[in-house]
Amino acid sequence: MAPLLVDQRQLQTLGQLISAGGHQDVHELLQASLERLIALWPAQGGALLYHAPHGEVIRLQHGIIDAEAGAL
Repeated sequence: MAPLLVDQRQLQTLGQLISAGGHQDVHELLQASLERLIALWPAQGGALLYHAPHGEVIRLQHGIIDAEAGAL
């Protein structure tokens, strides 16, 4: 499958998640998702690194992350 089609599908899925969850932007959606994952796991904290198709990078952290996990 061509990379362009994969990117379009990923963007469409992300758009549907944003609409369905009432989130206004990608950062808010990712932050809410990270917080839910930490609560469900359960974990003390977590981090997320998102590379958007057009080069934007979003780095998120929630809760306690030790030095070793932070270095990853």
